[in-house]
Formats: sequence, C-alpha cells, structure tokens
Amino acid sequence: MVEMRNVRKIYDSSNTVALDRVDFSVEEGEFVFLVGISGSGKSTIIKLITGEVRPTSGRVIVNGYDMAKIRRSRLPKMRRTLGVIFQDFRLIDNMTVYDNVAFAMRVVGARNRDIRKRVPYVLELVGLDGRERRFPNELSGGEQQRVAIARALVNNPRMIVADEPTGNLDPVRSLELMLLCETNLDAIREAIAQAQPKVVIIDSIQTMFNESVSSAPGSVSQVRESTGVLMQIAKGTGVSIFIVGHVTKEGVVAGPRVLEHMVDTVLYFEGDRLASYRILRAVKNRFGSTNEVGVFEMREDGLREVTNPSEYLLEGKPENASGSVVACSLEGTRPILIEVQALVCQSNLGIPRRTADGADANRVNLLIAVLEKRLGLRLSGCDAYVNITGGIRLREPAVDLGIVLAIISSYREVVIDEKTIVFGEVGLSGEIRAVSQAKARVQEAVKLGFETVILPQVSIRSIGKIDGIRMLGVRTVRDLYALVTG
Repeated sequence: MVEMRNVRKIYDSSNTVALDRVDFSVEEGEFVFLVGISGSGKSTIIKLITGEVRPTSGRVIVNGYDMAKIRRSRLPKMRRTLGVIFQDFRLIDNMTVYDNVAFAMRVVGARNRDIRKRVPYVLELVGLDGRERRFPNELSGGEQQRVAIARALVNNPRMIVADEPTGNLDPVRSLELMLLCETNLDAIREAIAQAQPKVVIIDSIQTMFNESVSSAPGSVSQVRESTGVLMQIAKGTGVSIFIVGHVTKEGVVAGPRVLEHMVDTVLYFEGDRLASYRILRAVKNRFGSTNEVGVFEMREDGLREVTNPSEYLLEGKPENASGSVVACSLEGTRPILIEVQALVCQSNLGIPRRTADGADANRVNLLIAVLEKRLGLRLSGCDAYVNITGGIRLREPAVDLGIVLAIISSYREVVIDEKTIVFGEVGLSGEIRAVSQAKARVQEAVKLGFETVILPQVSIRSIGKIDGIRMLGVRTVRDLYALVTG
C-alpha cells in the first residue's frame, strides 16, 4: 500500500533537509504509529503520502501510484483511495454532523440514495447515531474527532491517514502514548510484551476476543476469559491495566457478575447525559477506601476537575423564590451543598401527580404522607414536583429535611432565607433523626458563607460551637413548620 525507497526531501525555500534515505513499507491490514520529536519529518511523510509535496529523490508508491511522477490531474483520483483525519478535524461549522460526513461523498459524485444508506451506517459505526442533526459546536472534542473519522471512512478508502491523533496532548505525553487498534488478545499480549508500557487502557472489554474461546466477542464466556488473560498480564508484568466496560440501562456493569470480583477496583463514571458534571465513584477498592469521589465538569476542552462542587452546583439559585432550599449531602466523605426545589399546586386530576427528578420518587411520596399525617397539610389534592438541580442524583436520607422544607415553602408560599441550609433524616413519626458527619456539613456551609443551618437537635451537642453560623435544632417536622412559618 505504501512503499518508500531511499527517499530524500529538501525544501527549496529554506534548503532544509526534512528526510534523508528513508526506507519503509506498509502492507494491507497493518497499523503503523509514527512518532518522533518536533522537526523529525513526520508531517513531511504524511504530505508525501497525500501528494501535497513530491520527494526530491527516491521512490514513493501509494496504492499503486508513483507519487514522484504522478500528474496533478490524477491526484484527486489517488486521494479518493485515502481517508485523511486532520489534527484540527476541519469540520464545517454551519453543517450538521450528517452533512459534514455526506459532503465527502458528494464531492466524489456519489448518488443520493447511496449517501442516505452509507452515512447513517458509518455514524453508527463510530457511535454517533442520534447525533446526526447536531452542529460541530454542540459536540464534545471526542465527538468531533469521531465525525472526522466517519468522514474519512465514508468513501471506503483503502488506507486511513491520521495527522497527529494525539495532537491535543502536550508533546511529552504524545510521545509516551501508543494507540493500538486491535481486539485480538494474543496480539495485545505481544504488543504489551514488546512496548513494556506502564499503563494499558482496554476500550472496551466487550470488544475483546480470545481465539481459544469459540463464542462471539461480548458474550459471557469471552468477557470472562478475556478479563482473566488481562489479569494474568497485569499481575505477571506489573503493568496497570484499566478495563473500560459497557453498562446496562440500570447502570451496572454489563456482562457476568464475576467480572467485578476478578478485578482489584471497580470505578463508576456517572452523570446525567444532559448535565455537564460527572462523578467518579469507587464501588470496590482492594487497596483503599471507597468513601471518596471525584467531581468533574465536561467543558469544550474536555473534563476538568471541580475543586468546589458546592459552589458550582449552587450557581444560578433563584432569589426570593418559594420552594427553593439548600440542602447538604455527602458524596463519599465530601459534603456537597445542593439546591432542592419543590412546586406544589392544586390538581385538576383524580389522582394528583407526583414527580421527582434527582430524588427517589418513593421517598418523596413517603415524606408527603408524613406531612399530611403529622402536620395536617392537605396535600392529597395537590400535584407535587421535586427537583434536585444540576442533574445530580441523591439517595442519602440527609436530604429528607431539605425536601420537606422545600414542599412546605412552596405550599405555604414562604421564602426560605438564601443564607440557610438544612440537613437531617425524617422518620415516619415525623421525628428528625441525626445523620453522619454533621460537623463537616456545617463547616462546608461556613466556608461558602451561609449564616444559618437547620439540623437535627440531637446533632448540635456532637458538633460543638462553630463561629460564624447560627445552628437551629429541630426535633420534629412540627418544630420545623413552626420555625419557618412563625
């Protein structure tokens, strides 16, 4: 497919020798990773392959074309045998994902029916099905790269040329990174033995296959055996191996349950698809604690750590609005302040609507029943909507008091002071129960400038005195109601 023999390239304008006595060949089916320091001639080799420059001497053969002798009029035909992925993607901003990929077929005169058939297939192949009508500025950097890959693949090229796929990394990291497009475990084992990397990332385990197992990739036996082979490599060589796995609709690792038992650590990367935040959570850790989480924000330039998630999640909180309360929850050992919103209104339906986004709907129904029974609030004829802002999902009982206060605030049209936070678990008898790490929660509130905290009465003694904040203890939901309604 590509053959270079004694190639020399000198740029006339600067009399710079870019390449000297270069010899190599690339056969069909091979994957070649070209690395070198800046100025070593990597870009010149790419330009020789694509016909942007001609060799000063030597022979360059690409897909049967002699690039030293090819006529300019025949270059477009030769380039149709190539799929080129540019470092900056070169997507057309005012075209959708579909049109960007289809454009590559239109310029070579493909028929519309072929375009309609081929483009959706290629987009599904790179994992962009459902993104056809989006524009480049609505995509993440990784998704834009996949559009560029789809555009390179859509015309069935004989060869793919990628110009610095690691170009967004710093130069040192780019040289240290090796990309291997392979799913055969025997080939992966051999590549690890030769390269001796410190870290290996397998993406994903459901695509790997072991030739000694007769079933298809992704099957239970293939996933189990492939993981076993990777575990042997990791323990035998000391290489750290990260295995990326698919998850089910329920949010658990797809495949056999034994997969989680085989590995040393299980990390879940969670977050709502439409929200910008992501949480990295450990559910198993053979060598450390599972009580820590990492919070990240998806930006245009990729994931960035959120050092103060409470401040980030409280941005945009409405002022002087009923039904809005700041509650405190724990993610691992980290206190996070989050806005809880409730909307209670008269219902025109026989059965009132109950909706919870980010909170357990059954828990919300339970808390509404407690308010009806213990406070006599006539909520049975009202629709009730509860929302945890920021797309975050909370299951900790400590947010019970926040949900209850937000419902009371909306029902009675009482505005809760924006400098007030709440936390505590609510029991069926209407009692407010203590929660763990109450002092850490109060200290987080002080750090963010809150002046009042409403918390279980039993927690005040364990917290002690903390300057800069007023602590109001409540024993029951009736105490809470009297506190906020006067």
